[in-house]
Amino acid sequence: MKRTVVTFMLAIALLFSSIGIVTSPVQASAKKCADVLSKMTDPLALRMEAGEKVIWKNVDPKLISAKDKYIRLIRDKGWRINIDSAYRPYEYQRHLYEIVQNPTICKDEKLKHGLGTEVAKPSKDSPHTAGKAFDATVYDKNGQPLNGHKFVKKELIEVAKQAGLSFPMIQKDGVHHTLL
Repeated sequence: MKRTVVTFMLAIALLFSSIGIVTSPVQASAKKCADVLSKMTDPLALRMEAGEKVIWKNVDPKLISAKDKYIRLIRDKGWRINIDSAYRPYEYQRHLYEIVQNPTICKDEKLKHGLGTEVAKPSKDSPHTAGKAFDATVYDKNGQPLNGHKFVKKELIEVAKQAGLSFPMIQKDGVHHTLL
């Protein structure tokens, strides 16, 4: 009986696969990035996805003060700063996290968002969602970056510390600035 059932099931599988109803394991696992990303409905998250990433709404006032002091110190040295993002609503943090968790199929999204390898797991306490972090790259007088996804130069660490900021993941996310 057992052998008959197995033979019958194999025959059915062959029949359906010959007409394209059964997909192979390779086809079944070939997802698109859109298949792994949650739908966003938050208006602020949608604005950010449309390109408006530097939003200071809901940011801790201490972060604003530290950022302002940091910018003054940077300009005093003749350097310049490019701030890439600040506050993120939960939905947008989840969106970025899902992209980084699926780097192969979401390669284009990762590039679009300029993501490195680290994005905090979405929660109300993640640094950007809590309003306690921003991402920025600082350039010296010659236009050379003083930080990037995998490094932060010592002179920038000192300036950030004077402003009340730190780089918690220097070798994984050197653009990520948080309050000390």
